[in-house]
Parts: sequence; C-alpha cells; structure tokens
Amino acid sequence: MGTGYRARGTWAPGTWASGAVGRPRSLPSGVAAVGAACQHPRVVEGGAVDGEQGPTSVPAHLTSRRSYAAPSATCDVVMRGGVTSGVVYPWAVCELALRYRLVSVGGTSAGAVAAAAAAAAEHGRDGGATGRGGFPVLAQVPGRLAQERGGRSRLASLFEAPAGTAPLLALLLAVLRARRGGGWWRVVLTALSSALRAPGGGWRVLLGLVPGVLLVLAGSAGASGVAAVVVVVLGVVALVLGGLAGAAAVHLRALRVEVPRAFHGVVTGMPAPTAGPGGPGTRPDDPAQTLTPWLVEVIDEAAGLPDDEGPLTFGHLWAGPGRPAARGLASPPPDAAVDLRVVATSVVFGRPVSLPVDLAAPELPTSYLDPEELRRLLPERVVAALLDRPPPLPADPTARLVRQALDAAVAPLAPLPAASDLPVALAVRMSLSYPLLLSAVPLHALRGEAAALVRLRAAAQEVLATGGGRTDDDVAEVLRRVGPLPTRTLWFTDGGITSNFPVNLFDVAAPRRPTFGVTLRRRPTGAGPLDPGDPGPQDDARAPVVHPLAGPPGSTWRFLRAVLATAVDWADTVQLPLPTVRDRVAQVEVDPGDGGLDLRMPPEAVVRLAERGRVAGAALRERFSTTGADGWTGWERHRWTRLRATLPLLEGAAAEVTAALAPGSTGAGERDLRDLLRLPVDEAPLLPWASPGQRRRAQHAVAGLLAAAPEGVPAPERLGAGAPRPPLDLRYVPRSGG
Repeated sequence: MGTGYRARGTWAPGTWASGAVGRPRSLPSGVAAVGAACQHPRVVEGGAVDGEQGPTSVPAHLTSRRSYAAPSATCDVVMRGGVTSGVVYPWAVCELALRYRLVSVGGTSAGAVAAAAAAAAEHGRDGGATGRGGFPVLAQVPGRLAQERGGRSRLASLFEAPAGTAPLLALLLAVLRARRGGGWWRVVLTALSSALRAPGGGWRVLLGLVPGVLLVLAGSAGASGVAAVVVVVLGVVALVLGGLAGAAAVHLRALRVEVPRAFHGVVTGMPAPTAGPGGPGTRPDDPAQTLTPWLVEVIDEAAGLPDDEGPLTFGHLWAGPGRPAARGLASPPPDAAVDLRVVATSVVFGRPVSLPVDLAAPELPTSYLDPEELRRLLPERVVAALLDRPPPLPADPTARLVRQALDAAVAPLAPLPAASDLPVALAVRMSLSYPLLLSAVPLHALRGEAAALVRLRAAAQEVLATGGGRTDDDVAEVLRRVGPLPTRTLWFTDGGITSNFPVNLFDVAAPRRPTFGVTLRRRPTGAGPLDPGDPGPQDDARAPVVHPLAGPPGSTWRFLRAVLATAVDWADTVQLPLPTVRDRVAQVEVDPGDGGLDLRMPPEAVVRLAERGRVAGAALRERFSTTGADGWTGWERHRWTRLRATLPLLEGAAAEVTAALAPGSTGAGERDLRDLLRLPVDEAPLLPWASPGQRRRAQHAVAGLLAAAPEGVPAPERLGAGAPRPPLDLRYVPRSGG
C-alpha cells in the first residue's frame, strides 16, 4: 500500500485529460471526477501560449479573480524541491486557493520558488496595489514557461551561463536532448563546438589536433602503399581523439577554474556578461528572461507591487496587503498575514537553514553581504534594497558602539537586514542554488565571532567609560584596541541537500488549520496510482517503494543513484507513512525523463506536469472540505487522527518521568529529579529558575504529567490503545528561528 496522494494525467494539444486518480475512501464519487477529461478554453492575455506543439491554455477557472474572492478556510502549504519539476506547483496551489487563504507557505529549491510566488499571490489576492496581482498571475506561470522562442522554451532560456562556463551548459543541454532521442553523436559535436567557442578553447582543441595532422601529412607525403594508408588512418584516428582530448581539456578547465569563479555553479541566474549571437553564454535581449530577474518579476507581479515599492520583502507579507511593510523584525509577529519560510543549506555549518528567521538564530553568526558579489547573482534593485535597509542599531550605548565598530571593521561588507527587511528573492535564490548547476550564494561572518564580540564589548565599555561621545572617534578607538577582525565566507546552497520536503515546517501539536504537502514521485514505468494512504488500517502505513531495483545482476549505476538519493531524502521519506502526514500530502507522479534537470523540457511536458499538479491540488482541497458518508470532513478526520496520535506521546513522556523518579534511578550522592525541581531560585550552577513562580509552575507541570503515567492502567485504557500506526516519538530538534 502506498502513502500520500498520487495524481497523473495525459496531455493532448488543446485538451486536458487525466487518468485514474486515487482518492480517499471517504470522498463521494463525484470528487473522483476531478481528474476526468475536460476542455479548458483559451483565457486572458498572457495566459494563452502558442507553441510548436499546439495551443495550450490555463484552466479558465484559475484565471478569474472572482474565483479567489471569498476563501472560506485557511491552510498552510509546503512544497518539495525538484528543479524544473517545480512546474507542478502553480496550478496545485491555485486549486487550494479557491477555498483556502494561505497563512503559512514553505518549500525547498524549486518548491521555494513556488512557495514565494504563492505567498506573493496571497498578498495580492485582491489584485494588490497594481490591481493585476494575485493567483491569476501564478496560474499563468506554466504557460509562460512552455512558450517557445527561437526554437527553445522560455524555461530553457532562463538558464544562461557566463562565457567561462558556457561550454558546460551547452554540453549539459546536449546530453538532455540526447536522452530524449536527439542522438548521442550531437553530444560529441556539441562538446567540440562549445570548446572551440570558449575563451582560450580554440588553441587547446587545435593543440590536440597537432599529432593527428602530423601523421596525416606524413602518410600523405610518404611512399604509397599499405604503410602510408596505415599512417593516414592512424592520423585520422589521432585527429578525432586529439580533438576530443582538447575539448575535454577545455571542459575540465571550466569545471576546475571557471565554475569556482562563478560561485561553484555553471549558471549564475543573471544575464551573462558577454554579448553574442544567442544561446548559452550570451546576454539575452531582455534581462528579465534569465532566471533570477524573472523570479523577481513574477514575485512582484503576483504581489501586485508597483515598481517603486518592490522588491517584495518578508515584511510586506507579514504586514498584509494595504499596510506598510513591517520593518526591523527578527521573526514574524503572531498576527502575520503570510508566513513564508524557505529552506537553504549552510555548507559551512553543515545544516539546513530556514529563511529568513534562522539567519537571526543564536547558534549562527551575524551575517554580512558583499554588494559586488551579490550583484553577480541578483538584480541591482534587490541589492539596493539590501543596502538601504540596515538592521536597527541597539538602544544600549555599549551594544550600539559594538555594532558600529563591527560594521566599520568588516567594510566594504554590509550588515544583512533584519528578517522582515530581507527581499524574498534573496531567500529564494539561496534555496534554489542546485549544486554545480546554479551558483551558491555567499554571505560572510566574523571568524571566532563569540571571542571577537567579547573583545569588542570590553573595548567599547572602556572607551565609553573614559568619556567617549563622538561616534567616529569612539569607533576608531575601539578598532584600534581590538585589532583586525578577519571574516569567513558562509556558502549557502540548495535546501534539498538537507531537507528536500520539510512537510513538518509548520506543524504543531494541535493544528487549527491543515498543512498540505505537495511532493514529487518518479513513477515506475507501467505502474498505476498507489493507494492515497487515508488514515486507517496499519497496512496504509507501510513504507513506500521509493527506488525499485532489479535483482542481480541489475545496474550498478542505478544502485549508486538510489544510494545517493536515499542519503539525501531518507529523513523526508520516513515522514510520508506517518498517520499525521499521509492524508495531507499529494504525491504528483513525474514520468521518467520529465522534470528534474531537464532544462529543455518540451512544452507538452510542462503542461502535463502542471495538469497533474492541478488534479492533485483539487483532490486535496476536496478531500479536506467534503463531508463523507460518516458525516465527517477530511479536516475533522485529520484533526482527530492528530489528537489520537499525539496523546500517546504525553503518556510516553509521563512514563519516562516516572522512571526518572523511581528509587535507584540516580547514583549515590546524586540529586534526583525531585531534588532538581526543589532547587532554590539562585542555587543552580547554570540555567537557574527565573523566578519562584517559574519553579512552582514547573513542579505543577511535572505533577500533571505524572498523572498521565500508564503504570497500573489497564491496556484498553492506555492512550496508545487503538492509536494510529506507526506510533510517533518525541525528539529534540532546534526550533526554527531559535
């Protein structure tokens, strides 16, 4: 039995048809028609797309602003990473938005792009300041990406490489074309031609041809006969091998030298700095046609922001439409209109980072940006917004002087703004940095920040104590006393490395609204949709087959790919069968060859994936909003399941506390748990009670927990009896944002 929800569909020009869609057993039969074959007329300007594969159009109900005018409920949404597979998300989110107002939205990599666009569309649901924002903009994204210009899709044109890494991008695109039946001989020709066009590549290829040329000349000039023919043949072979060797040297140099210069990526996401006739490595006519400017444009358009108010910041989302953007906040307020979180990976610290809030987490150092570095990765107006919104200075004189001295010490680096003032585009770009394909994003921090701050604070106190008062002189004196403050680079890359599907990003013990997840699944060829995993029998909680592998001898390459994928995804995969997860997650099936790194995905594949996402989003919406034969909605069933799954956790914690209080649980002369709870307010050597009232509440809390202990309780009365399977467990993990 499978988990989650699977949706699949087929595409024909001008027609949308989907195949069988698994549905919850509690849904009425009419809901199954969500995936039935249907016709969608062409729609508003910008939604229609005319391509070589035939006309495609956005489903009409998704482009009408009236469709989103009166959401009757609220929800959260989390989306998985997947590079170009992210085209499944726009219509899925739009289907959910027909009923739900999005409160919290999150994602990783391509899911982060969709999450940002969805959050922006929620901000501009009523059209925004321009009157043209909202979900109709999001609904048009797949169609825009499917447009063909100059013989290639707009999706492919978003990825432009600098001249130094252009040969690698050209080679990658040739390989992708060959995988779709374009002929592997084209890969060889592309490797040679792109190497010849690369800076300094021509002479390397020609150098590789020299031995072959000499052999051919020697054979041609020598005596006729078999020996001469053999020499000429050897010369021709040497020409081919030498040319390939020269091309390989060019590509290897690009990988070894140019990719690090481009911040460890083939594509920066910005227009290439060199002009040319077109194609990889050249500047397009419209800079907005490259990835990052296009993202900024779509996000601001969906939010309904006029040009003079953008780029969209997290403060815009937290404040809500029609209000001034929140400023100077480290985390979203309790009444935030939209809480957007995207996950990136900090390579230096080897951990996931939830943006924007984790940048202010106490376990991470204060971040600084290099404007010149970020100008290579972000449009100028985004960099200008970062520089125009420095974090507020502390009110305390010592802390203020420390901050001023620190900012002066690391110049020309600039302090990163507070979380509310961060442009959404920066966080998305950090999460989207697919290793080697898209450049990583560098920030900076002090080396040994903790020790440096101690020295800075001591110096600041001394300066202020000696009558300081002139800011510039005080800062100079603090820096003179402290000495140089070296920095290190903090590299941020694809969030999918550490958390490709953070479905628990907004989870709480007692949810007030559903948190939907949309993920991707490679469908084995010929396999149909799996069971949706409605909460119920234990069989529904069986682990899904993620990487089907043939028996011996099989393919070692496929085995190694499965090993790598398992290492990356296992933490996310084990969540899917959980009773608190599997009914709220849609798994959209992606055919082999579609999505992933396929930058040249044809228009029909873009449309096919987008439609499957639409079917999945509609089915999730209906599952949770439709009343079943038992009189319960899917949302009520989910809340009941969450409660039944959570209560055994409290009982288990009570059992562990009871065991800690049992005689003999501590060694001779050691304080037991009761002794620790009775410690006077000032007696603990570390982390003392903040007040007598806090100690009293802690004692009451433990006493209440002990009342839930299962010892002596008959088995049918224990909270775990009849609870959903598999059982859950409590784990210590850091809270996002500290």
